[in-house]
Amino acid sequence: SRRHAPGIGTPRGRCRGPPPGGDAGIESAGRPSIAVSAVAAVVASAARFGWPAGLAAAFALLLALSRRYNDVGPVKEFIMSKTDIEIVDAPIPKAPYVLQLDGELVGERKAKVSWYIKSDDALRRGLRDGALGFGEAYMEGQWDTDDIERFCSELLRLEGVEKELGWRAVPLLFSLVLGAASSRLIPRNTLKSAPVNVGFHYNISNRLYEKMLGPTMMYSSAYFCKPGMDLDAAQRAKMKMIAEKLDLRPGLRVLEIGFGWGSVAHFLASEYGVKVTGLSLSQEQLEFARERNAHPNVEFLLQDYRTLEAEPFDRIVSIEMIEHVGRKHLP
Repeated sequence: SRRHAPGIGTPRGRCRGPPPGGDAGIESAGRPSIAVSAVAAVVASAARFGWPAGLAAAFALLLALSRRYNDVGPVKEFIMSKTDIEIVDAPIPKAPYVLQLDGELVGERKAKVSWYIKSDDALRRGLRDGALGFGEAYMEGQWDTDDIERFCSELLRLEGVEKELGWRAVPLLFSLVLGAASSRLIPRNTLKSAPVNVGFHYNISNRLYEKMLGPTMMYSSAYFCKPGMDLDAAQRAKMKMIAEKLDLRPGLRVLEIGFGWGSVAHFLASEYGVKVTGLSLSQEQLEFARERNAHPNVEFLLQDYRTLEAEPFDRIVSIEMIEHVGRKHLP
C-alpha cells in the first residue's frame, strides 16, 4: 500500500492546495509549513536566549494565530440560520418600542430582530467570559439591537444546538482556550477583589434599589403562595418559609452570609427570637441595614465570610449569594 506523510491525506511528495482564505498544511514537497517554521523559531529562541525568551515567542505566536484564525463569520451565519436574528451592517436607529399588553401588540413587530455588532470582539468576549462578558459588551456599546427582550429570547433557541456548529467552531478555538485558561489561572473572587466586585453592583445607590424592590428591600424572588398577594406579602411569605426550613428556636445563633439590606436578619430576630450575625461586603447595604433594620439581637458586619472567626453557629443561611462565590470557591 502507498505510504502517506504523517497527518496528510495525500501520498508522500504531493500536497493539496490551500483551502480558500487559508494556508496549505505543507507549502510544497520538502518545504516546511508556516506552523512548523513558527514552532521551530520558538524552540530556537528558547535554545539561544533561554526559556523566558521562548515563552515570550510562544505567546507572540499565539496572538498572531488568534488574529489570523479567530474568524467569527461562520458563527454569525449559524446564529442567523437557527434564529430570527438578522445581523445588520449599520447602527440601529432609535425607534418606538413594541409592547404587548394583555395579548394585544402595540406597535409594528418586524419579522426579524436586528442585531448590529460594532466589534467582533463582542462575540469573542461572550465566548471567553460567558453571559457576563456578553452583557458588558452590550453596556459598552459593542453591539446593539432594536428589541433586546426578543433578541435574548432568540438566543435561547440556540440552547442544545451548539454542537451543530461543528467545524465552524474551530476558528474560535483560541477564544475558547483563552477563556478556559484565564478562568483557571487568573485568581478571581479573592479576598482583595471580592469587595470591588460587590461594590460595582451594590455601592451605586440605595435609592435605585428602593424604587424597584419594595418595602422589604429583598433582591431575591418572592413566594406568591396565595392568589392576590402583593410583592411585600410574598416576600414576607418567603422569609417565613425560610425560617421554617431552618427549624428555628429562641436563642439559636444564626449566621447570614450576604444579608442584603437586612430584612431577613431583622425578621428572624423579631419573629423567632434568634441571634443573627450578618455579613456583607457592601458599605451601602451595611449603612442601610444598620439604620432601617437595627435590632438588639442582630449584628451587621462588613466582612468576608472566609475571614470570620467566631463561635460555632447553630444555623447558616444564605439567600441568592452563591453567584458571588464562584465555582472554584464552592466547598
